[in-house]
Amino acid sequence: MWLVTVILWALLYSGTAAAFECAGVTLQSTLVICSDPELMRLADERQEAINEARGRIGEEAWPPLWENQKAWVRSYATACGVPPGRPLSLPVSASIRACFRQAAVARIAYLRAYGVSAAVAPAPSPANAGRDRIGPSYDCDKAGYPLALLICADADLSRLDLRFGQAYWALFQ
Repeated sequence: MWLVTVILWALLYSGTAAAFECAGVTLQSTLVICSDPELMRLADERQEAINEARGRIGEEAWPPLWENQKAWVRSYATACGVPPGRPLSLPVSASIRACFRQAAVARIAYLRAYGVSAAVAPAPSPANAGRDRIGPSYDCDKAGYPLALLICADADLSRLDLRFGQAYWALFQ
């Protein structure tokens, strides 16, 4: 766990997103990412989104996002069937890589929307006031179907969609 924190801290405080580093990794989630060039690209894109969000929200608002990011890092690999402490079987299955890909895309969308003014982002529902927006499992900027747009417009439906997707991929394993 401390290794994940150190890696995230080094990346976040460097000020720039470097290419995802795979030399000498032992953490199962990092091994999965390093097994797929697309996952490595998404890791770099996610880092850029974190840096952009930090710049957008400022240093005073940074600690809650940092805590949220650490919690996400601790949870998404397990949700995709790669719990800590359990050896990873190589080669990494296509379903695990797909789940990691979906989690990365959803996280990037979340980070890009984090701290965006209410004039740009959809207004949260009264039941969701005060909570950070989480989900859905796809990029709302690319949504075109009515159901997808409906899910994007409601924070509770977005959160439910993401949880459903995570549960699906975890059970798929």
